[in-house]
Amino acid sequence: MHVVICGLGHVGFRVLEEFAKLKENVVVISTIIKKEHQKFLRDNGFKLIIGDAREEDILKSAGIASARAIIALTKDEVINIEISLKAKDINPNISTVVRMHDELLANRIETGFGIKRALSTPALAAPGYVAAILSDKICQYSRFGTKNLFLFEWTITRRSTLLNNTVDECKKHLNIEPVLVRKKGAQSSEIPVNDYKFSLEDNVLFFSTNISILTSTTKRLRVKVKEISSASKAKNKIAEAINNIKNTFRSIPITIKLLITLFSLFILTSVWIFHKAQDWSLVDSFYFVLATSATVGYGDFNLKDADTWVKLFGCLVIISGPALIAVFFSIIAEIIVSNKLNEHFGLGKIKLKDHIVVAGLGSLGYRVADSLDAIGEKVIAIEKKAESEPLTIIKNRISIITGDATSVKILNRVGIDKAKVLVAVTDSDMANLAIALHAKEINPSIRTVLRIIDKEFGQRIKDNYGIDSVLCASQLVASTFTAGLIDRDIEKSFWWKGENVIILNKKVNNQSFLRGLEKKVVIHRYKMIPAFCKNKHGYKSIDNDYKFEEGDHVFLISKYDIIKALNS
Repeated sequence: MHVVICGLGHVGFRVLEEFAKLKENVVVISTIIKKEHQKFLRDNGFKLIIGDAREEDILKSAGIASARAIIALTKDEVINIEISLKAKDINPNISTVVRMHDELLANRIETGFGIKRALSTPALAAPGYVAAILSDKICQYSRFGTKNLFLFEWTITRRSTLLNNTVDECKKHLNIEPVLVRKKGAQSSEIPVNDYKFSLEDNVLFFSTNISILTSTTKRLRVKVKEISSASKAKNKIAEAINNIKNTFRSIPITIKLLITLFSLFILTSVWIFHKAQDWSLVDSFYFVLATSATVGYGDFNLKDADTWVKLFGCLVIISGPALIAVFFSIIAEIIVSNKLNEHFGLGKIKLKDHIVVAGLGSLGYRVADSLDAIGEKVIAIEKKAESEPLTIIKNRISIITGDATSVKILNRVGIDKAKVLVAVTDSDMANLAIALHAKEINPSIRTVLRIIDKEFGQRIKDNYGIDSVLCASQLVASTFTAGLIDRDIEKSFWWKGENVIILNKKVNNQSFLRGLEKKVVIHRYKMIPAFCKNKHGYKSIDNDYKFEEGDHVFLISKYDIIKALNS
């Protein structure tokens, strides 16, 4: 029994690579084929048919009547649906997976056309970008209803708090659940039992609902946090305030700086002249200059008995003082109004620190920004198009600047110098690279995450330009398309230490294998880890003795081979 892949573009080829890893028998149908793809097909013994997969003769030549599954991966959603329906006409028992763009439409397509899985590539890819943005230690991020779920990976070192602790102790004291452990030198991972004690150089994949666990898994980090005193915090705040004043002064236009300097020199010179000429104190002289310039003139100080030149200079103060004060306050008023308008319309520099900048709010970018906002991160987005559907979805929750993210001026406006991460997810590889390089010039310490369509080009970028993370969306989603054939409840599939890990979201019904079973039984019998649950009382972590009931929604983790064997 073989699988038929229709369409050998970026996504199609990555899915084909996944099937090669899984040693599956595949037939490919494509209207065009690249030379490098032809070599890959020959090296792996895959059959290629050039033609339109919507044609019955083409499907029959691919052996659709005996195929166990067909995956339609062309860029056109309608063509993918047509291919799937034509295949089911010939082979009603065939499993069908189609590539879609819109997530909501994909869900409706499944129920309306009898397709096993309709998968949205942007929706599948977005969590991978979120994970890369947050930390290199995060393998996967998932949204389970209103909850954020994370899969972290960790290598046990001598400084790790996990060293010599058991799985049960990790659950109790660190609020994490180890789901897979790969021992040093082992060929495969295993589900650790409660009394398993972690050893040096163990590779651990563990689950948590709290991203702050990253700062509590090493003793060094926890001690460092405790050593920060209240005095040092106060010093940091004072230094930050001084820096803010400096930065504010630097941002003032040069003409305004000259006017402020001229006004200050006029006041100080006048004070010094009256101090010397009239033998007044500096305070009295300052008081007289301000009262005269403001045209108040209380009469307690006057120049009736002063020398002629002092009287003439006093006349100059009477004439020039009010004019300079008027100019000075008009400039201040203009700055205040200008800042307010900029703040309201998004025209000025965003005054944030340690925020994340998302460049590009297309079908992928807006999902990334939305997920980061749901986690609680401070997000600012840049979008070229002033009006688009994604903007209407998230504009009330996320600050959005309209403009070209490749412009240094726009990057400065979103406070790239104080941002902690830049993620460039526009539709252009070169634009994403330009955005990242400009950001690195302004802020060398910023973490950069790029979307790149071509995987090989992305690797060259990472090697040559010091980009922190370069992700190919087609590569992120490929394994989920292959896994979607074996179980329709699979939410995500990814590779960890050479093994294909599966994330499932299952609802317990009256026919479910989970119904009435305790968590420890599910782990022992089915080699699946129920990590999180939503029941009639709400969301909860699952104890070993918890018994699953009808209506429960369960977040499970297992491996590809196990899920495939269970479904067979």
